[in-house]
Amino acid sequence: MSTTAAANTALSKMDFLTLLTTQLKYQDPTAPTDQEAFIGQISQMSMVESMQELKASFGQMLKLQEVSQGVNLVGKSVEFFNPDSGGLDRGQVSEITMNDGKLAAVVGDRLIDINLIKSISA
Repeated sequence: MSTTAAANTALSKMDFLTLLTTQLKYQDPTAPTDQEAFIGQISQMSMVESMQELKASFGQMLKLQEVSQGVNLVGKSVEFFNPDSGGLDRGQVSEITMNDGKLAAVVGDRLIDINLIKSISA
């Protein structure tokens, strides 16, 4: 499932609040919603929102760690899979860059996806 599809199927905070106010609007005044159930619903929404924020933070932390590791490759000799030849090539990393949200190493005049690097030497 794509990120867009997942975002479209998940309830947002606004969807939850709309649902909650509709529920309150149409409840029977002679039999109001149980307060414990109401508080439980609000707690669940708060917990889901916190988990979404935590997920986003972990994603940012992972990206930062990946960039940090990439920076350590600058000046090192690497052996990498060359998709054009189907074999291994070797070269020195001159810089690290982000290419379409993915970390890439500049080796000579080539932009190499960091995942294609097979070995690193000083």
